[in-house]
Amino acid sequence: MCWAYNSTASLFLSWCLCQGISILPPVLRIDGTFLTGKYKGTILTAIGVDCNNQIVPVAFAFVESENIESWFWFLERVKLHVVAERPGVCLISDRHSSLLQAIERLQKGYRRSPAIWPDVKNRWCIRHMGANFYERFQNRDLMNLFKSLCVQNHQRKFNAIWKMLDEMTAEKVRIMCLMCGPYEFSLVTVPYYYYVFELLLSFYV
Repeated sequence: MCWAYNSTASLFLSWCLCQGISILPPVLRIDGTFLTGKYKGTILTAIGVDCNNQIVPVAFAFVESENIESWFWFLERVKLHVVAERPGVCLISDRHSSLLQAIERLQKGYRRSPAIWPDVKNRWCIRHMGANFYERFQNRDLMNLFKSLCVQNHQRKFNAIWKMLDEMTAEKVRIMCLMCGPYEFSLVTVPYYYYVFELLLSFYV
C-alpha cells in the first residue's frame, strides 16, 4: 500500500499489487462521488479488472470536492505510484468538465509544467452516455440501440446502427452525436482491451 496527502488535507491511498497494473489490462475506470455520512467531501476512485474479469480496486482519494486541482492531484498520484512506466493506459470516465481538463493537463502540461502522462488515453463511459441518451429521448429501446452502437468493433455494423439511429431519431440524434463525436465512445477506432469495462460499469449501477 502507498499513501500521500497534500496541504488541502486530501488523502490518496493505493493497495495495488507490487507490480502496479503491469499484470492487468491497461484500462482504469475512474469516477468520483460526494460523501453523505458524518464526514463530508468527495471520494475519487480508480478501478481495473484482472484477466478473470474480476474487479481490482487500484486507488482512491478523499478530497475536498471534484475540481480540476483534485482530479489532477489524484491522477498524478495514480501515474506515479500505480501506472509508473506502463504505456498506453486508457481511462474510462464520464464527461465531468474538471476531470477532462485535468486529463488534458496531464497530456499536454500546464503553464510551465511539462506533460506528466502524455500517452494516456481517455474514453467515455457507456453507462453515462446511455443515461444522457435516455434523458433526451425517454425511450429505453433507443438507449439500448445506442449502447449497441458503442460496443461495435466492426465499421460496417457501426455504420448500419448509426444509420438506423439517425433514421429513428432524425435531427436530434445528429446534434447529440456531432457534439461529442462518434470516435470518443466507439470500439471502431480503439483496441478492444480498452473497452473491457462492462463489469466495471456494473459496479456503479
